[in-house]
Amino acid sequence: MQGTSIRVTDSTGRSWTVPFTGQQLRIGRTADNDLVLEQGGVSSQHCVIGRDPTGAFLIQDKGSTNGTWIGDQRAQGTVAIQPGVKISVGSYVLSLEFNRAAKALTGARRGISRPAVAAPIGVGARGPLIRKSADEHADRRFRDRVNRYAAEWDEAGRPNRLLLRGRNLGKALDYIEMVADVDEAFGELEESFIRASAEGRERNKVVRIAGVAGGALLLIGAIAFAVTHDWSDDDELVGEVGETEGEGDTAAVGDDGAVVEVLEISEVPDAVEKVDIEHEVIPAETLEEIALRYDVPIQSVMRWNGIDESTPLEPGRVLKIRSSKSPLPQQMIVYRPDKRESWSSLAKRFDVPVSKLQAYNPQIEEDVIERGMELTIYVDPKALKRKDNVQIPEFTVRPTAISVGAPKNGKIIDAIQFPANDKLYKRRNPQIMWCGSHMAAHLQHAIASFRYTYDFEGEIVVADMSKKPGGLFYPHKSHQAGRDVDIWLPSLKGVYQPSHIREGKERRPIPDEADWFALYGFLKALHETGEVEAVFLAYELHDRVYKAAKVMGASEQELDEMIAYPRGAHYRKTLLQHSTGHTRHIHVRFKCGPNDECSKSGIDHDPGD
Repeated sequence: MQGTSIRVTDSTGRSWTVPFTGQQLRIGRTADNDLVLEQGGVSSQHCVIGRDPTGAFLIQDKGSTNGTWIGDQRAQGTVAIQPGVKISVGSYVLSLEFNRAAKALTGARRGISRPAVAAPIGVGARGPLIRKSADEHADRRFRDRVNRYAAEWDEAGRPNRLLLRGRNLGKALDYIEMVADVDEAFGELEESFIRASAEGRERNKVVRIAGVAGGALLLIGAIAFAVTHDWSDDDELVGEVGETEGEGDTAAVGDDGAVVEVLEISEVPDAVEKVDIEHEVIPAETLEEIALRYDVPIQSVMRWNGIDESTPLEPGRVLKIRSSKSPLPQQMIVYRPDKRESWSSLAKRFDVPVSKLQAYNPQIEEDVIERGMELTIYVDPKALKRKDNVQIPEFTVRPTAISVGAPKNGKIIDAIQFPANDKLYKRRNPQIMWCGSHMAAHLQHAIASFRYTYDFEGEIVVADMSKKPGGLFYPHKSHQAGRDVDIWLPSLKGVYQPSHIREGKERRPIPDEADWFALYGFLKALHETGEVEAVFLAYELHDRVYKAAKVMGASEQELDEMIAYPRGAHYRKTLLQHSTGHTRHIHVRFKCGPNDECSKSGIDHDPGD
């Protein structure tokens, strides 16, 4: 179509146009594309812009790493685009431009009947905004009227009586929420007018409590203040904005035959809730990686922080991000290998590219990493996905090991030594790993359930239980009745080494080496046995478990049952409770089994030692 072009703006603000003369325009980083964009964030074959037989323009992402973005929503499938709509491709912003002749021809073609929509296809949660020509005129008249009302409101001294109300206000707020760039739709005065109208609506929602004579009845109701302004144009304004409602839906067809949904303004669904996040830059991190991490356009990251692609990203710098995706921060660990290793073996061990490992450790120039050398490694913790319908193995335990008394004043009759099972867990010291039958059976089941249900690649280290006869077990205050066990914090992939459990040289993981997703998954497995009294962990670490649980999709009810945070260290009605000093392991206390002879004093609910 003659007169059609693509305007390209790079991260420095430099802008140019590219004529659109064929049926499609391939966009990417490599030279075989029609439009070559070489800056960061652009994939080799990024996206394609094309036209359908009716003249409508469409865009399709080609599986790019960072995605193709229409406004602040990621394009899915084949999506119709309008002139002026901002399209983010890596660090570039593209927009479709028509001259007058092209606009007239496109407007005429929009009147052509199109197939009905078979299924919603569009951009993220909102969908593409594609209007018929009548809609465009109504849209323009709507903006003009809002502009005029805002001017009247300003000239009159901005009185409340001239604010928007009812359906008019709702339409204006929907429009602001819908458009990709509010500044292109309304000026500063109009935005202030609409915001003031929204605030006025909230102020006018008054709840009154009226007493009835004698105090017999209490009436609670909402009474709205009277509206003093007569909006003579209200019906006309509402009618014009919605005048195409009820007409047949329209659709566009992509080059591959895919149907693209055409949505009206009133059909825009609620956007996904976004939160403000502070991201601390780590060594060798790029804008592209940060944008991908939070699933936002690179352009948005640069705009939020007043930077461009030439801005150095110093480690430790804090960037502002607004996203619906809130991953846990990267964790820095210090690693000293037990044996000689290579960069490639370390990359496989930690699932971190060699180039990143070398960037984290510029002081190491050798190709071989000698035993005991100290390396800094940044690991990105990954949320564990729960698998359904898994088969958990059965564990047979003799029933004669009896727990007697209380955790701080008890003993074990015919104790069981917790069995070896290197596929599921490591035993720190078998000589102090004696317990009752009830705990032996349910602890094995919980560990197996966790291992089979989640793809956890780290290690579970089971540590102190009780001495063989039970009783006093220094330095512990509890661990006397065969129902208590210390388990090291599950560590991130690659952290654990065999030397960590050698007698006299043990090295428990520190909090920065812990896999908090794995810990929450293990807590769920323990909870699902129905046989755990409590799990103890220092309260200052509860928030890490809480955040991991939320990322893994835990409901509010589940969080209330599982974790004391944020209600305080004193709270004792959850599975995970506070115990001072428990910063590198959890202390699990099991309930009494059917054959146990436990104390009824209630001392079982005391914190772990």
